Amino acid sequence: MNWMNELPKNLKDVPLMSLAIPGSHDSCAFSLNKNGPLAPDESKYFEPFKGVVHNWSITQELSVMDQLNIGIRYFDLRIAPKPDSGDLCFVHGLYGPAVQSVLENINQFLNAHPSEVVILDFNHLLGFKDEAYHRKLIEMIKSIFAGKLCPRQPTLANVTLTNLNNKSQQVIALYKLTVPDNLLWNQLYIKSPWLNKQNSTEVIKILKKNIKNKPSDVLYVSQGILTPNTMTIVGGLCSNLLNWEACLNHKVMTWLDTKPDVNIIIVDDCNQGFADKVIAINK
Repeated sequence: MNWMNELPKNLKDVPLMSLAIPGSHDSCAFSLNKNGPLAPDESKYFEPFKGVVHNWSITQELSVMDQLNIGIRYFDLRIAPKPDSGDLCFVHGLYGPAVQSVLENINQFLNAHPSEVVILDFNHLLGFKDEAYHRKLIEMIKSIFAGKLCPRQPTLANVTLTNLNNKSQQVIALYKLTVPDNLLWNQLYIKSPWLNKQNSTEVIKILKKNIKNKPSDVLYVSQGILTPNTMTIVGGLCSNLLNWEACLNHKVMTWLDTKPDVNIIIVDDCNQGFADKVIAINK
């Protein structure tokens, strides 16, 4: 899908923070190894219950390439080095796919769709106790997306599709820490309130309230997600995260029909219908 390329010229000339962009939450938690180690931020007490952790950590059914193909352009990325090898992998409760292979897939998509732009948000870097891990990840990002990275600027005002396309820049890489390298943007350029709620009606209420006061000078993420707590999981040992969130996803879709003034909106279990509704807000 080349939906960015198909936007009218006047929308290509506005900053990315003024467009409606579909995104995915914990974008790479579509494949997790329940026989491997727990992620660094998981309690060791969950060790005997990896099957349950797996069911409540899978956030997406589609691979990143499939997400790109339906129109997802913002990716929420959580990374940790594997305890045995130090290899960088995506994580959510458990370890998932290798970072390098997923980033190479994204680059492959961008090569085939030169007018499309992605926002990669490296916002959870777990177990990065050694500075070498930061260097490794940053060099990987720069190497894979060589020539495609949009350099950090004082503001996002001039980061438009037109300007990016003119320079063949297709990647906005946001990094957890502020680093000297100007090819990476820091978290000051994005605001993404975590709601930490277990009730879908409450989530929609807060999303509606927050969108009325969203900042106009940074990227703004509306998190259309629920966050399970221990009681949620204990009460749903035979269920999973995606089933639990089905009601919220339906309510998010209904809200999107009202054409809210969203910038980036993320959900678990993103699909074509969700992406189409977000993209339609631009039209």
